[in-house]
Amino acid sequence: MPTRRRTARAISATAPLMPPLRAALSKGLPPLALVLFGWLLWRKVDGLDPVEIRQAVSAVPLSGWIGAAIATAGSFAALGHYDAVLHRVMGTRVGGRAARWTGMQAIAVSQFLGFGVLTGALVRWRRLPQLSLWQATRLSAMVALSFLASWAMVTVVAVLIAGAPLALHPALRIGAGIALSGVCILLALRQVLSLGWLSRFRGADAGRLLFWTAVDTGCAALALACLLPADLLPPIPVIFAAYLLALGAGLLSNAPGGVGAFELTLLALLPHVPAETLLGAVLAFRVVYYLVPAVLGLLALIPQPREPAPSRLVTMGPEAERLSAQTGAPSEWGLVRQGGTIAMMPDGQSGWLFRDIADYRTAIGPGWGQPDFAGFARLAAADGQSPILYKCSRAEAARARKLGWAVLRCADEAQVNLPGFDLGSPAHRQLRRKLRHAEKADIRVLRAASPLPLAQMAAVHRDWTHAQGRERGWSMGQFDPALLAGQAVFLASHNGQLLGFVSFHRGRSDWTLDLMRHRTDLPDGTMHALIVAGLETARAEGVPVVSLAAVPMFPGLAGQIANRRSAGLRQFKQSFGPEWAPRYIAAPTRVDLLRAGIAVARAIHRPGPLPSTCPGPAPGFQFDPDRASCDVLAENHDLRATARQRAGHPHVERPFPPS
Repeated sequence: MPTRRRTARAISATAPLMPPLRAALSKGLPPLALVLFGWLLWRKVDGLDPVEIRQAVSAVPLSGWIGAAIATAGSFAALGHYDAVLHRVMGTRVGGRAARWTGMQAIAVSQFLGFGVLTGALVRWRRLPQLSLWQATRLSAMVALSFLASWAMVTVVAVLIAGAPLALHPALRIGAGIALSGVCILLALRQVLSLGWLSRFRGADAGRLLFWTAVDTGCAALALACLLPADLLPPIPVIFAAYLLALGAGLLSNAPGGVGAFELTLLALLPHVPAETLLGAVLAFRVVYYLVPAVLGLLALIPQPREPAPSRLVTMGPEAERLSAQTGAPSEWGLVRQGGTIAMMPDGQSGWLFRDIADYRTAIGPGWGQPDFAGFARLAAADGQSPILYKCSRAEAARARKLGWAVLRCADEAQVNLPGFDLGSPAHRQLRRKLRHAEKADIRVLRAASPLPLAQMAAVHRDWTHAQGRERGWSMGQFDPALLAGQAVFLASHNGQLLGFVSFHRGRSDWTLDLMRHRTDLPDGTMHALIVAGLETARAEGVPVVSLAAVPMFPGLAGQIANRRSAGLRQFKQSFGPEWAPRYIAAPTRVDLLRAGIAVARAIHRPGPLPSTCPGPAPGFQFDPDRASCDVLAENHDLRATARQRAGHPHVERPFPPS
């Protein structure tokens, strides 16, 4: 016991010295490693002929230099994708293109200068002003740690594949197998254990990091192989495993470029290659893979004259949700409640609704007023993204074509002109028949007042989702109390049970149909009656146009096949006698158009999580279709009676339930 107490006192006495000691080691380790491994390398090459090393460098053919340069470019491209994955994991909101280019610069500079985390953080902070120094440092630390973990797995697999030709002790191969098993178990338990930064990764993210690490190191090993004489070139698995082990030794030494440790490891693992020839190839490799990228990266850090920031456009988030009612902006701008952003012109009478996806800043729907194309492009470029127009108007598509953009028709939007909307017209014959079906089923339709019957609406939404599958989103609303609170909501019920509902984005100049949810046992004509109630209400409020949203419509044979899936939806909307306005997707290049189209389709069919929502319904609230909850429709307004009167029917039928 006295011995334990003395030991504890000794540890407590040295505790204050530990932080300064750790700091001194962290600062002094790279120079110490550089001196130590440099001395060991000098001892190793002391007996070698420097002339033969120079001759080995000069003997590298032009094709070898070109091959090494191409492989180096592939390696750095993979490193850029690595950075993009970590930006997404950390949620920095930095565009993929900007993340990739910055990651390539940071790694090019840091691997040449050493002090990887520090120099990488400074480069990322310099190139991405939207990041704080702390965020850039955390990102650089995550890059280093996650790369080490991925490198370990790739190295273990490569060593096991290389086998006997690699001059490696058998015990190390056994240890490699054990390490691989341990890493796999660690990854499998990442959801159970608290593993710090590792717990941030999903399985797909970890897989991407492993893939890009394998591509990066594979291309780097290929660059080294291109600089070796063909007659002395070891098998590809052997040189790949040797490069990975040498890279690990250089990383652990923390010396700039791993100088000393990298060369010593290669000399030990590839004894059948003459030392002068191998060192000559490594010297050429350092020029191609370290010196040239570092020079380019440092040159890119020099301040360049920049195009002025897009000062003409001011971005607005959820605070812009009242613009539609106050200024006449498009009602579809209600999507700001679910992650959209508004880019407004200084006059307050023009702007875009946009959302970011992949590498693209995508304007959704036609712009309002006369929005600035060039300003929107600069707004996207400021964050390293490309501008995309999705569901833009015919006039905007024509402007995009004049700028040389690629344009493709992607949808038709159904717009109902309310002053000319007449249920008694021949164009609405099918609609009248649907309304009679809803009347016979004793369906009651009314506009919901606040508070909404969220519990019953959520039950209808769950029933609809179970029958229809995954809910769509991104460019259309998802079921969310925060969104519904600012919309016009219409409810359909039978005998006190909620059967379905629809919601509209509201604006001074237009309304836009958004959510349509119903139970599987819905009587025929119910959804038609709900939309007619919305049309009548919008007309009563003086709104001239109601959009029933867009229906996919692509050109060509492939488009005809895709359009068949939406034929039923188009027929449903056609019953309201709308005017069909073509909508287009536009991008700067055809490649961007293809990639953006795929990204948009993926975002619509697999939308991300919603922002935080409003609280649920008040305790004890019950849905009562007989309560006076219509704040716009007249108390005894009769949609069927209105339809019969306009159609000229003199007889009186059982009245359609009052809305």
